[in-house]
Amino acid sequence: MAPDKPLKSIILPPRTILMPTATFSAIITYEHVAEISSWIDCKSSPYSLTKIPYEFQLILRGSTTPQTFWDTCRGHANTVVIIKVKETEEILGGYNPLVWDSNAADAGDGGSWEKTDDSFTFSLKNGNIQNSILSKVKNRDSAIWNAN
Repeated sequence: MAPDKPLKSIILPPRTILMPTATFSAIITYEHVAEISSWIDCKSSPYSLTKIPYEFQLILRGSTTPQTFWDTCRGHANTVVIIKVKETEEILGGYNPLVWDSNAADAGDGGSWEKTDDSFTFSLKNGNIQNSILSKVKNRDSAIWNAN
């Protein structure tokens, strides 16, 4: 050690990108977004918070009616629907890779089945990722029911 010698230090950039401090959702966290994104891509482990490949955009918030939901979501594909159960604080949701199409719902006897292997539903169990439940499609021919 040389106490009279000036220190030279190269400060390297941080190794990780910090997530924004602002909360983007009143229901889910960035950790939830990483977990849901990994489910969309059928990954066995969650994405890193700095490597999430999707941008979640809010298109509807608050209590709503089925008609408002249809009017807002019509034409959107690759949507994640998230709700928080008031009495239990449980977070429930689902992923729909298909376009929300009310015309398909008007066909036949009050609705129609849509085919996909990629949709799923989930429970985040009071926001705790370790206790999450993921339910995947068993029969692709009757994965999503579009009801009118």
